[in-house]
Amino acid sequence: MKKIFLIAVAALLATTALNAQDLKDVKEKLNGAHRPGFAGTFNYSKSEMETVVKQHMKDAGLKSKSSDGFMSYMGVSYKDINPGQSDIYLKVTGDKQSATVILLVSTGYDTFLTKEIENNAKAFMKALAKEAKENAIKAQEKVLEKATKEHASAIKNLESLEKEKVKLEEKIENAKKEISAKAEAKANEETVLKKLNDR
Repeated sequence: MKKIFLIAVAALLATTALNAQDLKDVKEKLNGAHRPGFAGTFNYSKSEMETVVKQHMKDAGLKSKSSDGFMSYMGVSYKDINPGQSDIYLKVTGDKQSATVILLVSTGYDTFLTKEIENNAKAFMKALAKEAKENAIKAQEKVLEKATKEHASAIKNLESLEKEKVKLEEKIENAKKEISAKAEAKANEETVLKKLNDR
């Protein structure tokens, strides 16, 4: 049952992640001017995508600095985007429902790459989508694991209560028998007393 559920979740996430494959050309303000670049939209929250982007770049051995609202990777050689040395700027916008990852790549002297790296940019966004899906599945697995444990605990609690109920019913039945026996003994003693009074 758990496996079927996770497969269904994975299928849903795979569908929602496809948006990131459709790149859009954008112009974003950076250092006082509007620079050309790319944007990919994801059906994950801004917070989730920021985590994915930071981890993806960290795994690539790249460190960022904050610059004009962007995560800036200055003077790096990152073959997945541009084989040569370049400045890579990344920014995540959005809300709790969806997010947009903005990518700007400069080779210096206000030169920003677009068509030259379009395929690489698209592959980069696809990689982010895959990682976001994997993170979402892992998070859902933890949620499901917790729900499974709580369900099992509830069943165990019910079984314990049912056992207590059986024991309580036995005690009630024994108490009824005891009351009946005591009532009979009481009636016998009353009869004895009456006979003594009638002598």
